[in-house]
Amino acid sequence: MYCVVFAFAGFCILFFFEKASLKKVRFFKQAVFVVGNALVCLSVLLSCFRSEYFNIPSFTHIAGWIIAPVFFVLLVYSLFFEIPFKKTYMKAGTGDVLVTTGTYALVRHPGVLWLTGFLVGLLLISGSRMLLFTIPVIVSMDVVYVVIQEKYYFMKIFGEEYREYQKTVPMLVPSMYSIKRCVSTFFSGRQQVIGIRR
Repeated sequence: MYCVVFAFAGFCILFFFEKASLKKVRFFKQAVFVVGNALVCLSVLLSCFRSEYFNIPSFTHIAGWIIAPVFFVLLVYSLFFEIPFKKTYMKAGTGDVLVTTGTYALVRHPGVLWLTGFLVGLLLISGSRMLLFTIPVIVSMDVVYVVIQEKYYFMKIFGEEYREYQKTVPMLVPSMYSIKRCVSTFFSGRQQVIGIRR
């Protein structure tokens, strides 16, 4: 159960990230980012390695070993390469660049999708009973986190441009239009800078 507590605590800490960004408190912002994410990662690791396990067929392990790396790469790409890493996560203040292409043309918060896929992949690899309880907590908290970002912070940071972005790109569930736009902008190398975290 402590794994769930770590995940919950990690996201509770991460809720202060945007506030620290808006207040331009550099070292607090970095500390919140590192400690919050470390607690979430710790909850996942403990869930995988300190748990009872299901007896699952070997093909599910193989599927997990395919799914987890793919979604992990997408997660890292969306959160740390598509948007400016230093300005978004490390420097004082907020990231002031709104990326609306690539995976951010698919949904406004692709990190939620990639994190969910990665955790499902880990579940298939490990067969961990504890991870079965930890995943819903992490995904639910992540959804709450991005809802709070949208409601209280992104309009302040990006203004009217973000409202236009909301009209054209779904929040979490891709549409046929957003899938086509994602593919077309992803492979064309064309990036519209007008990121967003998760």
